[in-house]
Amino acid sequence: NAARRIAEAYLADAGFVATADSGAAALSALDAMSWDEMLAANFIVQLTTKNEDGSGLKLSFAYIGNDALAEMMIGAGDYSRAERDASARARGGELMLVGIDGESSKPFRPERLAVEQGELRYPLERRQFVYAGSAGEGKISGQVRFAGAMVLDQAIDISQPFTIIYDNSDALGAFLSMSSTDYQLPPVALAQAQGLPWPAVEADVGGISDYGEYGNEGPMARLLGEAPWAKSLPLLLLFVLVLAAFNKKNPTWRWAAGGATLGYLGFIDGGFLSISHVINGLKVGPSMFFNDLPVLMIVLFTLLTTLLVGRVFCSSLCPFGVLQDLLSKLVPRRFQRQMPQAIHDRAIYIKYAILGGLLLMAVLQAEQSYFQYFEPFGTLFFWSQSVLLWMILIAFVLASGVIKRFYCRYACPLGAALGVISLISPWRIRRVAQCDVCTVCEHACPTGAIRGPAIDFKECVRCDVCEAKLIHKAGVCKHNMEEVKSRIKHWDGIPLTQLS
Repeated sequence: NAARRIAEAYLADAGFVATADSGAAALSALDAMSWDEMLAANFIVQLTTKNEDGSGLKLSFAYIGNDALAEMMIGAGDYSRAERDASARARGGELMLVGIDGESSKPFRPERLAVEQGELRYPLERRQFVYAGSAGEGKISGQVRFAGAMVLDQAIDISQPFTIIYDNSDALGAFLSMSSTDYQLPPVALAQAQGLPWPAVEADVGGISDYGEYGNEGPMARLLGEAPWAKSLPLLLLFVLVLAAFNKKNPTWRWAAGGATLGYLGFIDGGFLSISHVINGLKVGPSMFFNDLPVLMIVLFTLLTTLLVGRVFCSSLCPFGVLQDLLSKLVPRRFQRQMPQAIHDRAIYIKYAILGGLLLMAVLQAEQSYFQYFEPFGTLFFWSQSVLLWMILIAFVLASGVIKRFYCRYACPLGAALGVISLISPWRIRRVAQCDVCTVCEHACPTGAIRGPAIDFKECVRCDVCEAKLIHKAGVCKHNMEEVKSRIKHWDGIPLTQLS
């Protein structure tokens, strides 16, 4: 920018200044256009996917290969991050904006994108796609839910037409079921890209808002006005069921909530939380959650419940956690084992090391993602095409069949993050005098969080097993001490003063 200003001041006759002037004129014309006018002029093109259940994505594409143009479309802050990530991931190639909207049972995956020009097809690799913010600034504000950018292959000539395709088949990358849209930079955009002469573009902007129907009322109006209530209302009902089960302390209610979570959040909606939400939230900021009401709902519910009472999410709102509980019920007891206490006490910190490693890599190698290797539920519920990820999933499933909640105990980075937050929870499980000698809850705890009368609260997932036993006097809980004594083998007398 400094070099450009110097050239404009001292090299008025240079070709660079003439090119800059032409580009500035083109940018001025584009800036006067609304989103709808850019659509009408084919500067922005859209592609709609269709699934068998009628759901689908609406993707918007526009050329943003110039700094000023990109800042105009998505805002300076989002473009700065996207351009930095794109430079680190891929060399050369022009940037295309990808606006992501719609409701689809199949989540957006950049590997489903490809570009065709002539007889050649250029499938998009993961490294060629970067996150470009939550559509909070620029022309894109109020028009889509999230924004990304793809780096075009260097072999693509942007002055010639090309076709953008999206593969909607189950076999990722096979391109068996495709939606497509043609794209050619209009003269005004080509002038902005290359500083070429361009024909005058008349843009009638009278009365058309650049920010969409809800833009003038603020982001909350758009969040509620365009909310996908078909997903938000079932999620709200699921929250009510989870809270009711937590309050009832009854196994039937807990399994009802867990079954709804596994079915809806796991196999139907796929809207469960992931450590990727934590990492992207730290990198981009909380604004990324304010364009998607279901995501915002589950984030707020998880944070509030964890801050107040502990890891309710892990017991009742995580579909993979429920799946592990189901495995414990289905696998015969003769195949189940207890992890030796000495090993368990050390192994629980592996997940905290994984969490720290993922956060560190997010800072040092922002262009890479590693969380998919430590969150096997994405492989299962999104039906990954990666053989390696399926091998990791199978290993965790087998381990969780032998040792209760093996993944939650030793490997889950999201559980580690929530465990840290739960350390400040004020409302915890209360213990009674009989807990000093009773080991019923210690053996029943699915995460090994109980040691006699003590509970390691960061490891507790608020499954209600021990609280239900306390309430219903299961085992020896709350019985008088004479009855407790009669039930315990190898009784060693304990002074009554220790039980007061």
